[in-house]
Amino acid sequence: ELNITEANLISTWYNLNDGNNITINGSNGTIDQASWNHCEVGPVKVSFFVSDIAENVISQEIYLNHTDELFGDIILSRFIIDNNGGGTYTWEEATLRSWCNGSGTLVDPYIIASIEIDGQGAGNGLEIRDSDMYFRIENSSFYNAGDAGLKLVNVSNGVIYNNEIRNNDNRGLYLNQESDYNLIEQNIIRNNRFYGVYVYRYCDYNVISNN
Repeated sequence: ELNITEANLISTWYNLNDGNNITINGSNGTIDQASWNHCEVGPVKVSFFVSDIAENVISQEIYLNHTDELFGDIILSRFIIDNNGGGTYTWEEATLRSWCNGSGTLVDPYIIASIEIDGQGAGNGLEIRDSDMYFRIENSSFYNAGDAGLKLVNVSNGVIYNNEIRNNDNRGLYLNQESDYNLIEQNIIRNNRFYGVYVYRYCDYNVISNN
């Protein structure tokens, strides 16, 4: 929570690690979660700026420790894992977050667990692209996406286990473009507008059971 006590202010804003400026409406606000999620785990420099009616600008810096816990029990915005670097994270970058661990091998798969993604009516909640690394997504919730709660595109060797995928505007779980050898098991998939599980375009050898 940000609070500024000063008279005659015209504008207030801040940035994280000297990145893009983010405007604060009024004299208090909350650090933008999407911007916070893009910061590396560890110390994050938060720079605050205010200007008054004479256009004087005053700034102050503080440091916050990024542990993914500032916003509660791992409630996240929509994101994309693309191992070619075209998304929000690669798998290696995702392991810098508290909600992902592992090395992507058969005996030590990447594990994403106990997260909640509200799609806020747009896109896909979690999308994974162009990956043949071993991974598990478990004990998580995906809801309110504009398309799919969880989407795999050209993805193999995944396990989607014991998740809740609900109330998405098109599909619950969407497999596309040669997504092969995935296990989808014991998930609660409900109240999605058109499809619970939708498999499209050359997706083979997937096991979908007990959902």
